Amino acid sequence: MNPYLLLLAFVFTVGKPKHDWALASSVHIHEQMTDTPRLAILNLEKNLVSSYFDEGSKPTGLSPDEIEKVNLLINEAVTQYNIDSEKIYKQNLANTKKYPGSIAYDPKIKSPSTYYKQIVAVINAKDEKEVWVNCFCKLDDWRPDNDKNYWRKNIVRIMDGGSCYFNLKINLTTGTVIWFRVNGVA
Repeated sequence: MNPYLLLLAFVFTVGKPKHDWALASSVHIHEQMTDTPRLAILNLEKNLVSSYFDEGSKPTGLSPDEIEKVNLLINEAVTQYNIDSEKIYKQNLANTKKYPGSIAYDPKIKSPSTYYKQIVAVINAKDEKEVWVNCFCKLDDWRPDNDKNYWRKNIVRIMDGGSCYFNLKINLTTGTVIWFRVNGVA
C-alpha cells in the first residue's frame, strides 16, 4: 500500500472544509488562458515558483495536446488512488461496527472530469515541462465577495474537505505523476 495513503487513513474523520487561504493580494497571478468552463491555466510569477517547483523553474504555456495529456495522467492517478482508498474505506466501514454512531468516510474521487482544475506550468532546471494541477469539486463559499471567477485568477487553497479537493504535480516530459495529494477531513 502507498505510504501516503496509509498516512491519510489516520487523518480521515467526518467533517467539511474549515479553513481556506487566498494568496496574499500582493502576489500577482494572472490568467494565461482559459480552455473550458472548468479549467483555468494560471501563470505563476517568479516569486512563487519555489512554492510548487524547484528553483530555476520558468513559467510556460501548454498546448491543447499537453492539456489532454494532463487529463489522462490525472485520470490514471485517480484510478490508482481509488483502488488504494478502497482498502481504507473497508477499514472505516469495519470501524463503524466497532464504534456505534461513527460514520465510514469514503475517500474515493468520484469523477475527475467534473472537477474544476487550475494548472500552473513551468520548465524546470532540467528543461522538462512540469505542471501543478489543483482540483476541486465545487465553487463554494470560499470565494471572496461571491466572485464566481475568483478561481480563474487566484490559486484556491482549502484545508480539509476530503476528496472534493486534491492536487498533483506532473512531469509532462516524462509522463509521470511526481506526487498526488488528497485533502483530509476533520
